[in-house]
This record gives sequence, C-alpha cells and structure tokens, in this order.
Amino acid sequence: MHSLISWIAVILYALAVVSLVAALQGMVMPRRGERLALFMAVLAVPLHAAALWQGLWTAAGVNLALYNALSLLGWVMVTMLLLATLRQPVQSLGLVVFPFAAISAGLAGALGTPAPTLVPIGARWIGMWSARFLPTRYSASPVHRPCCWPGSTAACVAVGLAV
Repeated sequence: MHSLISWIAVILYALAVVSLVAALQGMVMPRRGERLALFMAVLAVPLHAAALWQGLWTAAGVNLALYNALSLLGWVMVTMLLLATLRQPVQSLGLVVFPFAAISAGLAGALGTPAPTLVPIGARWIGMWSARFLPTRYSASPVHRPCCWPGSTAACVAVGLAV
C-alpha cells in the first residue's frame, strides 16, 4: 500500500511538472497551466504525507533512512511552495520542487528502507551521542542539554529552500 500511494503521488507531481512546462511553452494559457499544476500538487501532498506516515513511523521507532529523509524534505518543500503561492506568484518554482518531490517519493516507495536506521521513540540525540545529560565544561555535575532531532537538519534545509 505504501508503494502504491507513493507512485500515485509521483504521477501527480509529474503531471504538475508537465502542466507547468506546457504553460511556459505556450501550449496552454499560462494561468490555466499554473492552476492545473497547483491542483495536481494539492492532490499529491496528502498522498505523499500518507506514504511518509506509513514509512516513517514503525513499531520500533522513527525510520529516518536516507530515502525517507529525502521524501520528507520533498514533502516539506512542496508544502511550503503551496503555502507561498497563497501570497505570491511563485508557481514556477514547481519546476524544481515537484521533480525533487517526485523522485524522492518514488525512491522511498520503491527501494524501501533498511532497518538499522531506526531511532527509538523517545530517544534524545545530541549529534552522534545519545544521552539525556552531558557534563558541562565548568561543573562536575551533569546539566540538561537541549536535544537535536536527526530530521531537524532536513527540515531546516527544506524551509530554507522553500523560502
């Protein structure tokens, strides 16, 4: 099911790119092509999210393998692009964002993910160290440090690319 949902999202993203290219080449009216592309992307985003939900959350923990992380990044980029189009005409960015989302969703759906990349639910990660407390430089007692979720880097990159 995960793979089928991913492939439907890939097809919708591809149709969105085709409609944007057709609008840029004058095969259809630009406004109509952009609206059709946005409509296809709006249909693809929930399907992509459903496939991500099935691929990321497992009984053992959060699966942040390479293809799942890329798919998450693509989903965030498309979501940010769709939100940005509410305020400004940035539909042409879909020529870059939609193919990336389609490729990443297709890779996540087709190749799956290896098991060693699971992060146990509730784990606290600080770089490569998994700990709740680390000693500070100035004291002998451990002090609570803020944790860094491994997917936060992908989310920051997605937001930066979308903005």
